[in-house]
Amino acid sequence: MDAEAEFYAEYREKLLSYLIRRTGDPDASQDILQESFVRYLDKYRDHGANPALLYTIARNLSVDWRRRLGRVVGGDAEAEADPSPMSPERHLLVREEYRAALAAMVALSDGERDALTLAITGDLSYERIAEMAGITVANVKVRVH
Repeated sequence: MDAEAEFYAEYREKLLSYLIRRTGDPDASQDILQESFVRYLDKYRDHGANPALLYTIARNLSVDWRRRLGRVVGGDAEAEADPSPMSPERHLLVREEYRAALAAMVALSDGERDALTLAITGDLSYERIAEMAGITVANVKVRVH
């Protein structure tokens, strides 16, 4: 497997998770995910793997998506199907918990949501998140808390 394929394989699920939390829309998140990797590889292929840059591209594309739609992000996204068998009651509970968590994420300010989702799904240090957001490490810690 070449370096680009390894980079994609390593960050695809993490970036998709970040985008779903950021947008609240799994379909749009898939589109933004693909566009993020395309732009990253078109412009930065020769610079080596830089996940912080990939997340910055994805965040900017999600902001553009939101502006194009002219709407506030909704909290009606469905959780991805879990391949393990689950009782209908358990499935309903998990789905409701997911919706509640997504609604809580959507209620956060953009800065708080970015810091939290990057810390959870980005495998990025607080220092990298601070650099990406243009804030201090202490501010990142406060936002994540």
